[in-house]
Amino acid sequence: MDRSSTIGRLLEIISWQGRSVRQYRDRGRGMEDVLTAEVFQALDFLPRARCLAAVLGSSSGEASAARAILVDEAESLRVGAFGDRFYLNPSATNHQARIAVDPDATIECSEIFCLVEAKRIRAGASFQREQLAREYFVLTREAGERETCLLLVLPAHPPVKIKGIQERLRPADVIRRTLPEVYAKAEPHPRALDELLVNAERYLLWITWHEIAEIVSREAKEFSTGDRSVDACVRRLARTVSASVGRHSSF
Repeated sequence: MDRSSTIGRLLEIISWQGRSVRQYRDRGRGMEDVLTAEVFQALDFLPRARCLAAVLGSSSGEASAARAILVDEAESLRVGAFGDRFYLNPSATNHQARIAVDPDATIECSEIFCLVEAKRIRAGASFQREQLAREYFVLTREAGERETCLLLVLPAHPPVKIKGIQERLRPADVIRRTLPEVYAKAEPHPRALDELLVNAERYLLWITWHEIAEIVSREAKEFSTGDRSVDACVRRLARTVSASVGRHSSF
């Protein structure tokens, strides 16, 4: 990761908020992009084989092949909060007609392409109706020959809340319900719609913010190099994760 990118991109996001920028007072407490920046930057800096690998390896879901690669390649992964913007219809000449997809983070290397979608720790936090289907479409289109997964970072385990839908749903069911609409208005995908619908479950992983904090705290306590300064540095970074999750949980 470009070490300046997380804070710089967070500031860029905030700069577009207009009058709603007031929501970022109190150090952005309760705002999912602030939480994502704080936690993922710490995960990037902490010893990867101990913390990031443990977090990714503890995720739930059926994307077992992707999870194994994420763990094995933890040291070489490129972790980017607020990464590239993708489009369902990138060749549209009218900019306003282009349908953007903005994942909260990307995790990738030569073998894996993972998009991360994070939700704030807040009662009623919900996904937009087509959000997961759009990200799933882009993920499977842009990955090429790499293994893929969509990693959800949630306030609680699924089912999840979707705007405009009363009942909570499993993420794969949300994708299957809305993907046909996304597929119809997007530019061609190399895979057939039926194939994407059938395989939705096998590309999904999820973990909660509290699980991340607990894992990082545990790994930091057990970490020891014999160098007091290095060990103290790791524990300070780990405490920033716990503190961030705790602060955003009290919103």
